[in-house]
Amino acid sequence: MTKIIAPPKAEMLSPYQANYIQNVQQDHLLNAFEFALSDMQHYLENLDEDHLNYRYAEGKWTVREVLRHLVESEMIFGYRALRFSRMDKTPLSGYDENAYIKNYSGIEENKAELFSLFRSLREFNIAQFAAMNDDMLDWAGQANGHSVTARIIGYMIAGHQLHHLEVLRTRYHTRRS
Repeated sequence: MTKIIAPPKAEMLSPYQANYIQNVQQDHLLNAFEFALSDMQHYLENLDEDHLNYRYAEGKWTVREVLRHLVESEMIFGYRALRFSRMDKTPLSGYDENAYIKNYSGIEENKAELFSLFRSLREFNIAQFAAMNDDMLDWAGQANGHSVTARIIGYMIAGHQLHHLEVLRTRYHTRRS
């Protein structure tokens, strides 16, 4: 039987958190993680390798940079969830995703390398969240000035990825199927 991790209550969410979580249509978190992982795989299978360096406007990230942002966000959000699920009350700062990408430039990972890293991190997060009980999922901490729980972070991980894949499909015109 699959563990059920229900969505966070709407009144627990900041507008920032709700913006990403609204993208999750699955009934519980582990299903959302699996769906989003499958969606990423499907997206990459239908993406031409030479399209990784495409950006739709000056100053916007390339497809490769957006994918790397998803990898890095998966790492950071997973770490935050671990900390808060263990009742760590140390406030955590935000991160400057633009600085991360700026300092990533010049690395030419191909789509297989990016997906392999992403899949490994997602599988880790699936296992991490599956091992949390309800208390662990709902202990709150502070990240980037917002109160947050591991449950909220989990749904944000999935919703954030779905948001960026939709941006890639609409603004970058990379939908091939």
